[in-house]
Parts: sequence; C-alpha cells; structure tokens
Amino acid sequence: MEKQCFGRMAGSTKREILFGIQDKEIFLLRLRNLFLGYCWITPENDGLYIQALTIANKYRGKKFGQELLKRTIEYIKSTQYNKVILHVSVGNNPAIYIYEKFGFEIIGTDVDFYSSEESAYIMELVLSE
Repeated sequence: MEKQCFGRMAGSTKREILFGIQDKEIFLLRLRNLFLGYCWITPENDGLYIQALTIANKYRGKKFGQELLKRTIEYIKSTQYNKVILHVSVGNNPAIYIYEKFGFEIIGTDVDFYSSEESAYIMELVLSE
C-alpha cells in the first residue's frame, strides 16, 4: 500500500482529499495523479483509532499532513464517534506538535511499542458534541 500510495505519476497543482476508500477507513491525499499520503482509521471502543497517518518524505513540511488530519477529523465529527486515539513515537516532535495543535493530549506511554523497541505516546482527541 505505501509503495502504491507514493508511486510517481504525472503531477499537477490541484490538491484533493479522497474519502470513502475501503468503507471510509482510508483517506488518500493526492496532488492530481500523485499520491502524497494517507490516513488509515479503524473503530476502537467509542472512538476511532488512527492506525497510520503518513506523508511521503518529499512532501513533508508543506502542511499536507495537517490538511489530511484536519479533513479526517472533520469526517470523524460527522460520525457517532466522540474521540480519536493514536500512537506517536516519543521522538517524533514535529508530529507531536501538530497533534497537540489539533487538540490531542498525551494520555499515556506504551513502552517498546514499535518493533525497534521505541516507545510511543498514546494521544487522544475528545470531540465536542
């Protein structure tokens, strides 16, 4: 999926967010025919869990990730779920900053969460009704 998502195609300047892929669980961000990233969400208890939010290296730092996160949160607000949960590497300061900017709070730490034995923060965004 990641290779397919980041594969090169003829590009242009129009940004699009594609919703509704695989039962509205994967959101793709593309620049016309060039896929820039994706967000994969799954239900978890009374919320949705962000399994992955990834932007291709070449397009990081250009606010594409923030746009994708914003649109994903907008979608989640339209559902019956009232919170969003995710894990983020404790060393991924740029991502932590963006999540906090969107209202996520650190609610715990999973030690050795990743296969590299790196720990991850558990972050949660409670959505207002």
